Amino acid sequence: IGGIVAAFNRQYPDISISLEVQPSQRVPEYIASGVCDVGISTVSIDHSAIVSRSVLHGQSECIVPLGHRLSKKKKIVPKDLKNETFISYMPDSIYRHKVDAVFASSNVSRQLMLSARTTEAIFQMVASGLGVSIIGPSFPQMNFRPGIASIPFQPAIHGDLALLYLDHRPLSMVAERFVDMTEAYIKSALSKRKPSGPRGRKSGR
Repeated sequence: IGGIVAAFNRQYPDISISLEVQPSQRVPEYIASGVCDVGISTVSIDHSAIVSRSVLHGQSECIVPLGHRLSKKKKIVPKDLKNETFISYMPDSIYRHKVDAVFASSNVSRQLMLSARTTEAIFQMVASGLGVSIIGPSFPQMNFRPGIASIPFQPAIHGDLALLYLDHRPLSMVAERFVDMTEAYIKSALSKRKPSGPRGRKSGR
């Protein structure tokens, strides 16, 4: 989201911006209470007072360090990750529960030693060689990090990246502009993506 905030700040340098990071299931609370004008979520939101505007539909991907034994595979299935050190989302994450359910139904054990709140933090941990992970839909450029290979995971865990805002209160002009810029930013990034398969690049060392 840093690129979006930077672009918005260049266009509206006098507007203050505050970024609050919370579990996706808590985002509606922050929107409904007026704490935040706009939210971003990767899980389905069912709230009568909130508009959920999908900006990206995608599925799960496995991310591993470049050079990992799985980094050249065309797809990853649960058994490929047996006994791997796995970096999870935090225990209160809905997406974590979905991922755990897939591995439980496949009767595949992982080494659940590490967890993080955000996808950004998980990317950094994987790039550092601490383990592997399964992520959901995210800002497109995130899947092309130095030191990481991103590979489709099956069975797919589908989901949306959605912008959230109150239904009964019109967005301010500035908030509406932020929503539009976010959607345009994601569409632009998607148009630059390469065909599916193992993705990643080496760090500039």
